[in-house]
Order: sequence, then C-alpha cells, then structure tokens
Amino acid sequence: GTAGLLRDLAAEVGLDLGTVTLTPLERTEDEAVQSVRRGEADVTFGLESVARAYGLPFVPVIEERFDLLIDRKAYFDAPLQTLMAFCRSETFRARAGSLGGYDLSRLGEVVWNA
Repeated sequence: GTAGLLRDLAAEVGLDLGTVTLTPLERTEDEAVQSVRRGEADVTFGLESVARAYGLPFVPVIEERFDLLIDRKAYFDAPLQTLMAFCRSETFRARAGSLGGYDLSRLGEVVWNA
C-alpha cells in the first residue's frame, strides 16, 4: 500500500524517513490531511481534491487508474445504465473538474471484455 510506496520513493531520492513526521495510520484521507493541517505530521498521501478542500498544497507523486468491474449482464441493467449516464453528464464532469486531480477522459470506456 501507501506505506510501501513511501518507503520506495524515499529510498529512490535518499530521504531518511526518520527525519520527517508522518501521519499515523488514519481511516480516511480527510483524517490524514487534518493531521498535516494541525501540524501533527509533515506529509501524507492523499487526493488533490482533499488537499484543496483543506487549503493545503499538493504535490503529485503518482497517478492511479481505477477500473470498475461489472458483470456483463448487469452492465445492461437500468441501475447501472443510470449511473453511467450520470457519469457522462456535464454536471458530473463539472463537479469532478472543480475538485481537481481527476482525469475523466477514459470514463465509461470498456477496457476488457471477457
């Protein structure tokens, strides 16, 4: 997870993690970012949108892609089609754009069809 990623990235640049105060294990990104905002930690992994919401600077470190796995039959059911239509709407795209850090260019694309 993120702890391993942090160790790997720190090692790449020769950073001694003993010289920085890290957030304790938090249940949510909001809690982790609040630790930084309160001065209890120097850095945490998190989303750009959460950093913006708390008025903190954000430095991109890694990009992640998330895919939604859907049963072929369920894909054509009304609830999922309603969700997909909403995700293609200008309202959804505008909101995601206002949050920052989200690339919706491949949203709805079928990546693998078995």
